[in-house]
Amino acid sequence: MKNENVYDRIRARVKPETRRYIRINMAIASRVTSLLKSKGWTQKDLAKATGKSTSEISKWLSGTHNLTLKSIALLETALGADIFIVVVYADNAGTQVPNEAKLGLPQTT
Repeated sequence: MKNENVYDRIRARVKPETRRYIRINMAIASRVTSLLKSKGWTQKDLAKATGKSTSEISKWLSGTHNLTLKSIALLETALGADIFIVVVYADNAGTQVPNEAKLGLPQTT
């Protein structure tokens, strides 16, 4: 179909890192929305818990805002849950990348 052809051409021009960025941002927004729902919170409740405005929270949850690690940590703290987890892995030399315990950081569940 002609529409599929246009879609495929446009998609082919989008850089892989841009597609990954969008996917990650949408996943973060979805995770936060799910956590809000499970806590029975609104965006206004989250704004109060983080000290941010409701419009800022709305922007963050749009899935298009470039969240900083500091913002994500603030959200995780306010919600009492992980938004995403960094996988501990071994580098090419076989050296294990430090995890929270090795860094003396509190363990999260």
